[in-house]
Amino acid sequence: ADGQEVATVVSAQEIRVVAELLQISPEGLQKALTHKVTYLTQYLCLLQDLSFNSFEQLCINYANEYLQFLFNGIVFRQEQEEYNREQIPWQDIPFNDNQACIDLISSKPHGVLRILDDQSCFPQATDHTFLQKCHYHHGNNKIYLKPKMPLPEFTIKHFAGPVTYQVHKFLDKNYDQVGQEVLDLFSHSKNK
Repeated sequence: ADGQEVATVVSAQEIRVVAELLQISPEGLQKALTHKVTYLTQYLCLLQDLSFNSFEQLCINYANEYLQFLFNGIVFRQEQEEYNREQIPWQDIPFNDNQACIDLISSKPHGVLRILDDQSCFPQATDHTFLQKCHYHHGNNKIYLKPKMPLPEFTIKHFAGPVTYQVHKFLDKNYDQVGQEVLDLFSHSKNK
């Protein structure tokens, strides 16, 4: 064997048996299992904060937030519920619930991306009007920070730390325009 064998443990009695087979205490086995989960959590915290963070970076960090949310749901919530249901000794692992950050970015009707979509429908809208709407709707949110100086930016406290986004060209980047070469390709397609 290569040392990578796997065993599924479904009861407290089996935990004791596995611990005995491994010649460690049940508490030691629990600590080893907890260490792996902690390591996985740290591995997922790959939030990006560049010197200039714009629309693309917000989208990437939103995707990372959502992946972290899914990870929390599977590893922490579901696994802890299953361990409790099966009466397996388990030390609850505290974790940060990042639902508030996901809501800030994407919830209807006033998530940051929703405001951006809304502003993109108005010909007179600018990056400044987008930013003012964000400040208006989220200025009192503890994970949304307005700059102390009147700068064209806002900060979101993500699960892995704060990231400041510069809103320059946010509206331009949000327009979902298809390039002319793609439109030409579609118009010449034989599939109708």
